[in-house]
Amino acid sequence: MEKDCGRLLSERDCMDLAEDVCLVMELDKFRRPVVEWLNGKMQFTDVIVNGFSLVQVASALNQRRPNIPVAALLLYLEETKPDPFRAISAVAHQPCAADQGVLEGKPCAFAVRADEKWFFFSDGQCANRLRECQMWQILLLNPRLTLQIGYEHPNGTALILQEDGSYLIVRQTKESEANYGIPAQGCTE
Repeated sequence: MEKDCGRLLSERDCMDLAEDVCLVMELDKFRRPVVEWLNGKMQFTDVIVNGFSLVQVASALNQRRPNIPVAALLLYLEETKPDPFRAISAVAHQPCAADQGVLEGKPCAFAVRADEKWFFFSDGQCANRLRECQMWQILLLNPRLTLQIGYEHPNGTALILQEDGSYLIVRQTKESEANYGIPAQGCTE
């Protein structure tokens, strides 16, 4: 697991992810495709959850070697915990960037969409060092973002964490740039 995800996730995160995948494998419907993946096969038994195909989600995550274990985990969460993870499979493959705080599990305080991509920040400020990742890596750590990210938003849209844990959606205008510091083209630092 660390070999495939190690450049984006710490060893501990990879271990936690592997433990979660092992729990998902206890369910008969996910066991067979994950075992097929572990055995190096490239044809997998498909599972459909809420209209999402395991094989299609896995292929979207990694076209060269479909990521069956993570896709199984995402579909499992979508099926068993629909409130925070509804439709996570639809956006899981999208590229995004995040600061180190968000990648370490700190709550996402601020997110902005620029250049057709989401950027996530733990302290509400643009960071100089962002790491490229896939959306599922952010949404597993910040499940309250899932429904907001699932909608189509234009560039310049920001999500701002509120005290109650919800996210305020703000569209970029001259007023929002002045009031919330939302840059029109994302972070320029």
